[in-house]
Amino acid sequence: MHDIFSGPPPGCGSDGNVRAVRTRDAVAQTRDGWPYFRANPRSTDSSGEALFEVQFGDGAWMLAVQGDLSL
Repeated sequence: MHDIFSGPPPGCGSDGNVRAVRTRDAVAQTRDGWPYFRANPRSTDSSGEALFEVQFGDGAWMLAVQGDLSL
């Protein structure tokens, strides 16, 4: 069984990586540098930056601003 805290299994293709620069909660800090495999646009944050829900290799979802996503 794969440990969810070590990131997705090796060899999985991804859409980009999450960088916890503006998204500063504990989940974002834990997943900083992790690849994501799906990104759905949601709305904007209070400053007008686009928000996305991103899915990681373990199936978990997280909200992140566009500036925190490498594409």
